[in-house]
Amino acid sequence: MKKNPLYLDSLINTTLGEDDKEQNELLVDIISCRYVSECSKNVNKSDLRVGHLNCQSLQTANDEISDVVSRYNQFDVLALTETFLTESMDKKMLDITGFSLEVLNRDKLRKGGLAYYVRQGLDYSLIPDFNVRVEGIFESFSLKVKLNHQEILMVLVYYSPSGDTEIFMDELEKLLSKLKCHQYPVIMLGDFNMDLLSLKNNKNLLFLQNCMSYGYLPIVRIPTRVNPMSATLIDNIFVSHQNIVRKFVEVLLFETSDHFATFADVVTDKSKIKSEPNYRLNRRDESEKNIADLVLSFNCIPWEFFFQAHIDSDSAYSVFIDLITSSYNYHCPVLKEPKRKHLPRKPWMTRGLLVSVNNRKTLYKQYLNNPSEEKFHQFKEYRNKLNQLKRNAKEIYFQKSFKNANGNPRKTGK
Repeated sequence: MKKNPLYLDSLINTTLGEDDKEQNELLVDIISCRYVSECSKNVNKSDLRVGHLNCQSLQTANDEISDVVSRYNQFDVLALTETFLTESMDKKMLDITGFSLEVLNRDKLRKGGLAYYVRQGLDYSLIPDFNVRVEGIFESFSLKVKLNHQEILMVLVYYSPSGDTEIFMDELEKLLSKLKCHQYPVIMLGDFNMDLLSLKNNKNLLFLQNCMSYGYLPIVRIPTRVNPMSATLIDNIFVSHQNIVRKFVEVLLFETSDHFATFADVVTDKSKIKSEPNYRLNRRDESEKNIADLVLSFNCIPWEFFFQAHIDSDSAYSVFIDLITSSYNYHCPVLKEPKRKHLPRKPWMTRGLLVSVNNRKTLYKQYLNNPSEEKFHQFKEYRNKLNQLKRNAKEIYFQKSFKNANGNPRKTGK
């Protein structure tokens, strides 16, 4: 059977009881899960925006993560798996303006590692009771966030694909059992390395059923790791479906990792999702860039999944119209709010480097629109040269800073 998100939805419904099935259908109705090349700029202040990325080395991905965060100034908590950090590394080199960095590194083995970037000013605390470290198999890292008088527990999870599946399942069940006794709503996110679009595989099915048996449903329903040979859904965000309702999920194309980033706006009670106030509709923002992004979003939609799914023509037409309408509303919004101010960019990022970053994004979009080895090689070669230029610029900047601070301990410390 071909992989498709419709099969995932139907399997979840057949696995759940009647009450839980109704809740899942509610989640599916409310959720808008889409691929994007840029993150949404409209965030309700009462929502908590959370995200996850398997960055495959935080040192390598730090500049791109910083670029995304500073340009949109919209994220509350960004969770990262496979940070590859060690205790000997200087965390200051990974700082992002306006965010605090919390890490949980592996003790012995290379790679792995978990981290959070948390917006400064957000009330949060680390909860070590739910941290798990089984070297080379399973890792979890937890924190509690307080927003609008509501406390939410976040649990970041990473399962190594080479690890023992039985041990992972046992440890995960122990963690879920402990979380069941917790009084707060829970968001469990990360790289689970269990493909929810391949539920014919027993271990993937068992993983999903195990999560659902403790009251967690996945809100990402489209592939998060795509290459010319496969498309898998292994990165996800699970919510305790009795307490949390989210409005949409965005799957962001990332260049320094072969995983996509997943983001969601989360609220704690459906009654808190208020309809937007009545604005005077003027016009839509149909700029060349927005139209280009709209076309790109159409190209990113896995249409073949819907064509191959066994659904009647009326349902297929409804899905088609919903996808087209939601993409248009998202990429060509009604102009009604001033743009938010951006956080300052890294001081070594010159205007020329920013132009090169945009060129790199253009090459990546061209590859996604029409994948080929030649285009991927062109993008990869340009990306590697740009990364080297950014490293050189960063090195020169700090060399000058240290030289200028010579004899001034305070400036050297900064």
